[in-house]
Amino acid sequence: MIPSVTFGTRSDNLRRALVFPAMLLALSCGVSALVPLYESRRPRHALMEKPWRVAVSGAGGQTGQSVFRKMLARPSEFALLGLVRSEASREALIASGVPAEAVAVTDVTDAEAVKACVKACDALVICTSAKPSPSGETDETTDRPIFGFPDGDPELVDWLGQKNQIDAMPSDAQVLICSSMGGTDPANMLNALGR
Repeated sequence: MIPSVTFGTRSDNLRRALVFPAMLLALSCGVSALVPLYESRRPRHALMEKPWRVAVSGAGGQTGQSVFRKMLARPSEFALLGLVRSEASREALIASGVPAEAVAVTDVTDAEAVKACVKACDALVICTSAKPSPSGETDETTDRPIFGFPDGDPELVDWLGQKNQIDAMPSDAQVLICSSMGGTDPANMLNALGR
């Protein structure tokens, strides 16, 4: 499944360079050599000799973990902090070989907690999403399973959580929102965002 990508920005800074999102898109598609796109519009952190400090929220999930691991494999380019929802997700990442200092537990619906985690970051990749799961009950009229959102409904996670994450970043930071919602449907309105 190809993730749909929205280039996120803070409302007070709409002229962000597209280099960081282009690099991440290339990484997520398996491109091994990155061509520096939009060279003249690169942000100040791209010109530094040290790795970009990047937070990846949702690093314990399917999409976030994929992005997080691909970036971890490039330590000369990225100094990472994976943000996860629970201590169990953190422990699972650590058990799989991720350094403990590269993973933090935070609640994206808590603006101050997010700000404390990302305050020193140059960039943020948002891979959080409200995830539906079957409740174990069935709708009697349709005989279909009833789904719920045990870890937070879309308004809290996808709207408020993403807003908190974007607002927590410094004004010159790069922000990328990555989602698999509608990723297989080119006509889905979510795939038109950012064009």
